[in-house]
Amino acid sequence: MTDKRRGSDQVAARAVAQRSDAFFKIFGWVFEHTFKKGFHAARIASGAPLALPRDKRIVIYTNHPSWWDGVTYVLLAKHLYPNYRVYTPVDAEVFGQYGFIARIGAFGVTQNSRRGAVEFISGSKAVFALPDGLLIVAAQGRFADPRERPLACGAGIAHLPDHVSGLVFIPLAIEYPLWSEKQPELLLKFGQAIDGQSLIGLPVRERLARLEGALESEMNQLAALAIAREEKAFDVWLLGTMGVNPIYDAWRRLTSKLRGRNFSAEHGPRT
Repeated sequence: MTDKRRGSDQVAARAVAQRSDAFFKIFGWVFEHTFKKGFHAARIASGAPLALPRDKRIVIYTNHPSWWDGVTYVLLAKHLYPNYRVYTPVDAEVFGQYGFIARIGAFGVTQNSRRGAVEFISGSKAVFALPDGLLIVAAQGRFADPRERPLACGAGIAHLPDHVSGLVFIPLAIEYPLWSEKQPELLLKFGQAIDGQSLIGLPVRERLARLEGALESEMNQLAALAIAREEKAFDVWLLGTMGVNPIYDAWRRLTSKLRGRNFSAEHGPRT
């Protein structure tokens, strides 16, 4: 190992060690409150394989449609993976703007540079040196519309099997469409796991193409469900805000009561 790589590994290990369970609980509550004010519901496409193999090191890799992805990752960590310490790499410039994110599981990566590639590998190794480390990666490395094709992911995840053993990659498609309510929906669709061992021996370009293909497939399926507004195809994971306006909704509640009807603040069918 070169002195440069050893130094990067040491920096990454210190960054990973900054995560605080207490801070995560606080910001987990803050982010959930923020989500509930801004969204109607979070939904996961039914039949998705959410159980994680305990004998594997987990990489969940996603598309990157919105600023809200960071909030989504925290909610995933809080509600779906509470037995893991979840980490995610973020743009080093963003990392520098928000000092607290290191305390909730972020580490900085310099975008579009060899230095960033080293930082990503070093940070991932530090995460997986933990017995309960889990990595969630915005694989596109930039904000991109969920309909953008062809899908292009950063090559970093394709290099990981050369540096960390026992990996499994799980594609996760994310969308934030507006349906029948004032607030948007958060839609998730998980794909089948890809064993990192099956990628060893393949050229990096072929590895990346396989990972991109799996994520793009889930994105295409999620897009079809989102366009069709197939609520029954999803399990509701979290409920957010319903209604149009507090004053108007109070009037609607009163008139419903006077007419002997049950009141629902939702504009469309009940979730």
